[in-house]
Amino acid sequence: MITSRGKTVPAMIDNAKEILKRENIEFNKYYWQTIDKAQICKMEKIDIMIDDSIRICEKVANIGIKAIYMRDSNMRASNHPNIKEVYTWGELYRYMKDEVNL
Repeated sequence: MITSRGKTVPAMIDNAKEILKRENIEFNKYYWQTIDKAQICKMEKIDIMIDDSIRICEKVANIGIKAIYMRDSNMRASNHPNIKEVYTWGELYRYMKDEVNL
């Protein structure tokens, strides 16, 4: 999990940890207070990055990593070939199941 949580409000880290624990969600590694998510994606050899920031998705896509942009209708669209746009978690699930075969 690569997140900027905790950059401006450190207590957000504890809050996120509590929610993840309560929902039984675990990751192999956690990167908190991250400024450059693309750098970590590259270092960790990430195949697909999911984010709700077009800026982050484009930065990741520009280094050759596929990005899934979780957007809502008020957010800017992207035409980048390495970015897939989804609007809901259900749409994300179907894409990962059908297109990525996860």
